[in-house]
Amino acid sequence: MRFQKYLLTVMLMFFTGTSAFAGQMGASADILIHRALGKTDDAQSIQNIHQKPAPVVSGTDTQKTTTVYASMPNIYAAALALVNESERESVKTAAEDFYTNGFPEKAASVIGRAIGKECDFSLHRLGTFCLNTLPTAGNFDAQAEFITGFMRGYSNTGLVMFDTAGLKSYGAANLDHTSHWMNVPDGSSSPASNERIYVGKGIVFIPFVYGKSFNVNCVANGKANVRMIKMLPDFVNKRNWGAGVWEKEIKVIAAPRAK
Repeated sequence: MRFQKYLLTVMLMFFTGTSAFAGQMGASADILIHRALGKTDDAQSIQNIHQKPAPVVSGTDTQKTTTVYASMPNIYAAALALVNESERESVKTAAEDFYTNGFPEKAASVIGRAIGKECDFSLHRLGTFCLNTLPTAGNFDAQAEFITGFMRGYSNTGLVMFDTAGLKSYGAANLDHTSHWMNVPDGSSSPASNERIYVGKGIVFIPFVYGKSFNVNCVANGKANVRMIKMLPDFVNKRNWGAGVWEKEIKVIAAPRAK
């Protein structure tokens, strides 16, 4: 019996030739061998083992299918919980549709628009969102990914975020340095006009009015790189400065530069 199987395997390999799909060829050979030996049940079992499952797709258009993505991360649910109850279900449906079809930034944008409309796109609401809700996303990169999309829907405003592991100190002020901005006190519901800096765990957020530029001053401590992202509804700019002992004054242009 073993000798018969060996001869049949050799013959099949000779006639089928070399193939990149070695697993498929192996399955076909095993099936034919078992059929030749009268083992039809075993042949069917082997076919089932070697067969790969088809990718999961969605959509009714037979000419265009869309890969189904995993469920939305927790940050989306946390943000949706802040949407007015009367609109939450429709916003959730729209966000899920965008996310499922591979547009997570648009899903976040829909949520940002809904939250912003309820508070007239308040800078303080944006700052508290960054401190209290955004950390649900995870680390710096994950937070940046979500809030970048969120800001596309949060009109008339911008946001700067930077990490602090590589900084000895930092500050912000208007362009002529006549008003130096302060940290927003914990739990503040109505910060003063010069309280503009929202300090989280290892990340600083500075919301600003679209079109009103300002300066950020950073003094590095030599321990880590410093990453900074400026987000506008229609523009994103990322900077990364290497670890070292340096001081920089960064002018934040609060609107896209004219081309």
